[in-house]
Formats: sequence, C-alpha cells, structure tokens
Amino acid sequence: MFINSFLRQVVGIEGPLWLSNPRLALGANIVAYIWKWLPFWTLVLLAARMAIPPDIYEAAQVDGAGGVRRFLDVTLPLIANVYLVSTLLSVIWTIGDFTIVFLVSGGGPFHLTEVVATLANRYWFDYGQPELGVAAVISVLPLLIPIAIMLMRRVQRRGVQL
Repeated sequence: MFINSFLRQVVGIEGPLWLSNPRLALGANIVAYIWKWLPFWTLVLLAARMAIPPDIYEAAQVDGAGGVRRFLDVTLPLIANVYLVSTLLSVIWTIGDFTIVFLVSGGGPFHLTEVVATLANRYWFDYGQPELGVAAVISVLPLLIPIAIMLMRRVQRRGVQL
C-alpha cells in the first residue's frame, strides 16, 4: 500500500496491516467511498448554491447579516431539500455498492465490512447457496422502501425549488 511504502522509505517504520484490523478496514472502505462520490456531491451542492439568486444575499447583507449569518439563514435553508435528497440517495447507493467493498477489503476481516451486495455475492458464489444471496438482498427492502417513500413525500410536500 502507498502509505506503508511511504512510511517505510521516509520514516523507516512499518505501517499497520490496514485490511486485517476491522476498524482500519472499515475506515479504508469509508475513505474509498468518500473519494469516489465527493466530486459528484460537491457538484450537486455547488449547483444548488449557485441557483440561489444574488438578490437574496444582497438583501441579507443590507439587513446586516455577515458571512456566517448569510450561510446559516439564507444558503442552508434554501439548499436543505437538495441536501436531504443527496443524503438519502447516498444511503441507498451505499447499501448496494458492491465495488468499493469488494475491491478494497473483500468484506473482511471476518465479514465485518460486508454490505448487502457483497454478502449476497458471498452466499451465492462462495458458499453455493443462491437462496441465501437472494434473501440477503430482499431483506434490505423493509429498510429501503420507507427511505424511498420518505424521500418522495418530502420532495412532493416542499418541492426541490428555490
């Protein structure tokens, strides 16, 4: 790994075994997921921020709001719906994201970093029990359906508009 190589060459110490420690493996998966999706979410939130008319900021400035107050009282409420939709989409996508966990840690150590997709894959292909793989995927529906309903109701009630 790059970090271990850097530590060995520059500092002269051996780094930890990143993927054999459960906390470090989970952290490696989280960092990889953030690395993958941060540009997308940054563009989504930037687009929401840029859709706010400058007149609103000028009015807040005339009323005496400083930079922090303008952010808290103008920007945050106006992009709250976009932030909610982004968060719920991220939760849904994370549950089924096979590639990050499979490529970074393979679900290990001791299956502690598994997500539903890698667990289903393990049951289906490694253990030869496709019925358990299907059951693992279907078991997430009671969680995903209420999240999707909440998302649709929230967007329908308040609308994603400025």
